Amino acid sequence: MYINIVKLDHDFNQKAFYKAISLLSNDRQKYFMRYKFIEDLRRSFIGHALVSVLLSKELGVPYSALDFLKTINGKPFVSNKNHLDFNISHSGNFVAACLSSKGKVGIDIEKLKNINFRSILNKFTKKERELIIQNNQINPQAFYTIWTLKESYLKYMGKGLTLPIDSINFLKIGEEISFNIQEPTKDIYFKTIYPSKNYVLSLCTDFKHDIVVYKSFEESYVYDSFAELDT
Repeated sequence: MYINIVKLDHDFNQKAFYKAISLLSNDRQKYFMRYKFIEDLRRSFIGHALVSVLLSKELGVPYSALDFLKTINGKPFVSNKNHLDFNISHSGNFVAACLSSKGKVGIDIEKLKNINFRSILNKFTKKERELIIQNNQINPQAFYTIWTLKESYLKYMGKGLTLPIDSINFLKIGEEISFNIQEPTKDIYFKTIYPSKNYVLSLCTDFKHDIVVYKSFEESYVYDSFAELDT
């Protein structure tokens, strides 16, 4: 199981970026250019470009043949006749994408930030709060680990905010993750990795994966690879 991760380059290659953007249709260019801040634009487009490269290679079709759509709850998919599922997440300097031919997938990455943790602890179950609060102190890594696990599950389900965040209750985190769930579903599996200091990434799938490997790509590589898809 591969998780594909891109770290934003310190030296932003604007020429390669805008060349890649220019290859999009006018409507899709407008969609991405709505972002006010360049960092948000970069993260969003990198996610799209990375998934496009992965899908194009997996399906053996050019980018122009990929028909990107969204479910009623906003989960993206491609209408091409296949059994591929994918998911994208970004935070801070990282963009992550996962492609699965075996079942559904949800992924979430978060940068550890110093926020008012206690103001949103009501989003967590009693057991989860016990994992987060240790010796009356908030453990930020435990907080973000559970948060990304929950988000990966919501994205896996493809129901967005229509599914309460407390619909799944995590009982144990770490190498072994245990949980109980309100909504009946087939077996699901979770994995958490830490791709860099102060970053947490969690994956939710409906097939068991003993080994999760993540591949790292440079930002400029994604732009160049995307630009070559229809050539």
